[in-house]
Amino acid sequence: MSLRNKVSDVAHRSLVIVLVGIAVYSFVGAGAMINRRFNKSKEMYTRQELVGQK
Repeated sequence: MSLRNKVSDVAHRSLVIVLVGIAVYSFVGAGAMINRRFNKSKEMYTRQELVGQK
């Protein structure tokens, strides 16, 4: 394997790792945001039920 091929291989692997990292970070962030919204809506629903019972 020539030096050029080795450098190209390392650059390609680095790029793939960076892109996968960005994708995972985005999915985790979106999941956290959805979870936060879900919890907020459950909290608001519970508050409405409590206010309605009084």
